[in-house]
Amino acid sequence: MASTTQKFTVFIAGASGETGSSIPQQFDVVALARPESVNNKFYTSISEQGVKVIPVNVRDVDALVKIISGGGDTPASSAIVISCMTLTELPGELALVEASRRARVGRHVPSFFATVCPPRGVMDVRTAKEDVLDTIKRAYMPYTAIDIGWWAQWCLPRLPSGKLDSALAFPVYEIVGAGDVPCAFTDVTDVGAYVVRIISDPRTINRLVFAYGDVRTQTEIWDMFERLSGEKIPRPVLSPKGVEEVIANGREKFAKDPTNYGPLADKGMAEYKYSYAVRGDNTPEHAKYLGYLDATELYPDVKIKTVEDYAREVLDGKNLGVVYAGKDNHPMKYMSVPKYE
Repeated sequence: MASTTQKFTVFIAGASGETGSSIPQQFDVVALARPESVNNKFYTSISEQGVKVIPVNVRDVDALVKIISGGGDTPASSAIVISCMTLTELPGELALVEASRRARVGRHVPSFFATVCPPRGVMDVRTAKEDVLDTIKRAYMPYTAIDIGWWAQWCLPRLPSGKLDSALAFPVYEIVGAGDVPCAFTDVTDVGAYVVRIISDPRTINRLVFAYGDVRTQTEIWDMFERLSGEKIPRPVLSPKGVEEVIANGREKFAKDPTNYGPLADKGMAEYKYSYAVRGDNTPEHAKYLGYLDATELYPDVKIKTVEDYAREVLDGKNLGVVYAGKDNHPMKYMSVPKYE
């Protein structure tokens, strides 16, 4: 097991997000909070747990450099900067990269934390993330980019009885294609267990890392959830062509009205579906081809839930698949809900 005795300070932008809030406080942690959000329940809670919360405009490079460097001129080599911001805050993402460069941090972790995918030509959101990574590489900054597969919170179908309607914020309504394409999943609450190991491991410097908990097909998940719930779950099918049409329609509508997040969210979700459920990008095998290190091999002692573990917890009321709670302006809240008879 690789380890280090160096003491790090971890700066997290977007700490109140689903990924950011899962990162354990096993370092000296500083949460970079938007001034208008600094007094919300999440930041108040983590402040009481010992996390330092600093209000800052994430687009203000000078202010970020001062916070990260402590105001000094020496390299902030013991600082690790993690971005968990969504790419709707791309200017802030790039400002954080520039601040890390100027502060000379020990490691910058850009906002990846999604599915495995080729760098360009498949998903617009992935292209934007690769543009950020290219900015980091042009500056020869130390980095680690972490992808975590598809969230378990977004993999369970709706039960006909409706008994889990309040527990699943984003139930799945259809099977894409034949439903036989493997896909890697992670319970978002488990992400921190991997991140804390990855960011303190010298083997992961300047590398892509794939951290995941399980690999299942959609059909396997439907079968499993029927078995556990005792309910027969309808299986509407969305064809690959249908996914392509959603992408095209979303792109056209958003181009006409960039203030409307609905088409943007629909297009983005459809691109993910096409990547993981049609192309089959999001697998450990494809990750290795694309140059990722496999976190399950680096840290075999880390215990991560399987999709079935997660499903059992949801059915038992121990784990709610509610994400983006209290964040009514998050882009994914604007997604359309498909209608099936």
